[in-house]
Amino acid sequence: MSRTPQTDAGQLRRLAAIDLGSNSFHLLVANYQNDQLQVVAKLGEKVQLAAGLDDNDNLSEDAMQRALDCLARFASYIEDIDSPDLRIVGTNALRAAHNSHVLIEHAEALLGHEIEIIAGREEARLIYLGAAHALADVYGRRLIVDIGGGSTEFIVGERFEPLALESLHMGCVTYTRRFFGEGDITEKNFRQAELAALSELANIRRPYLELGWSDPVGSSGTIKAVASILNANGDSPEGLIRLEGLRALRDRVIQLKRLDKVTMEGLKEDRARVFPAGLAILCAIFEAFDLTYMRYSDGAYGKECFTTSWAAIPLKIRVSRHYMVYSAVIPSIHAKPTTLQVVPQRPSIKYARPGSLATYNTSF
Repeated sequence: MSRTPQTDAGQLRRLAAIDLGSNSFHLLVANYQNDQLQVVAKLGEKVQLAAGLDDNDNLSEDAMQRALDCLARFASYIEDIDSPDLRIVGTNALRAAHNSHVLIEHAEALLGHEIEIIAGREEARLIYLGAAHALADVYGRRLIVDIGGGSTEFIVGERFEPLALESLHMGCVTYTRRFFGEGDITEKNFRQAELAALSELANIRRPYLELGWSDPVGSSGTIKAVASILNANGDSPEGLIRLEGLRALRDRVIQLKRLDKVTMEGLKEDRARVFPAGLAILCAIFEAFDLTYMRYSDGAYGKECFTTSWAAIPLKIRVSRHYMVYSAVIPSIHAKPTTLQVVPQRPSIKYARPGSLATYNTSF
């Protein structure tokens, strides 16, 4: 059965998407009418779901409660939105957790909508689809890298066609727990994190290098933070990460010695604790693919936009973690992709009381 409902050209429709990421949860709501999209709500919260995975890959009650607290704050935004116009997707942490069904059951009851756990390569495909619409098509074949909380996606493609898609089990939250769990930053554990990432990359290194690219592009909060720090320090032009600057930043982070000492101009406080692990993953990516530079892109060069494709609207928003691609499927509109500008508006929201299990009538 198709998810694509029919609608009159001038009829107002409200579309929404929720991304249940391993590090952050994101909500986007937009109005669609007369081939125009207008953002009416955009929220993001650092839930760090992947940090709640134990040694047996089960989510802790605290992590599930953080997730439900966040979704309670999202719930009023989607009260009047029909299921065909809403997509809620979970990524790596929910793929990995053996008890994810417990959280999903409570979350679906809270939101009143089905949650879809997407495969890693589908996540990569959606990321590329959003990037391909948002980036100027002047660089030819490109490599897109997206470092998340629990996984990192790699896509090589041209124009709107991905040629290779992969999602690897390495992310800034899971690597923080695995290699920096005691809070120490040393040359030894930093290199261990890099070697683990290189081991993951070994399976895709050769086929990706054989495909080749002329434009290495990074998204995600980690890559944005690296670019911001380098620019603030005068080591790189805005939006560009050079190898020499990356190596200098690596040394600088190791010299800080403790996660709670990680403070730098250009680095947001809520990302500081997971930043060394994300940096180690990025260093390994540069090493594996012999990169000398990478440019950071938040999508449409810092301008929030939606993009319209032949049979769907992939919704891309600029967020603190990275730009995520949300797919809210609507009828075929244009024969070829068209970029639509949006005007953000913030509606009111009814907040649930944080930390109250009674709010959701749940027990784990």
